[in-house]
Amino acid sequence: MPFESKLKNIIEIINECFVLFQIYHLICFTDLVQDPEMRNWIGFSAIFFQCLNLAFNFGLSAFFSIKTVYKYLFGKYRQFKEE
Repeated sequence: MPFESKLKNIIEIINECFVLFQIYHLICFTDLVQDPEMRNWIGFSAIFFQCLNLAFNFGLSAFFSIKTVYKYLFGKYRQFKEE
């Protein structure tokens, strides 16, 4: 495993799956799919998966940021309470 943390490995695998889905969508924009209407729907699907990837990563970033701030403030509160 490339990362020491199991959670980071899982996040990395999920992000790699999103990249794989995006590559599959890009393949469908070649001459493999002839129907322009189908290409349009594939484009909407590609946008959906990209937005899902962004929401996943922003959500994780917000969660870990809030968790870090909470731990910092709780530690300061405990320090203040002990004094």
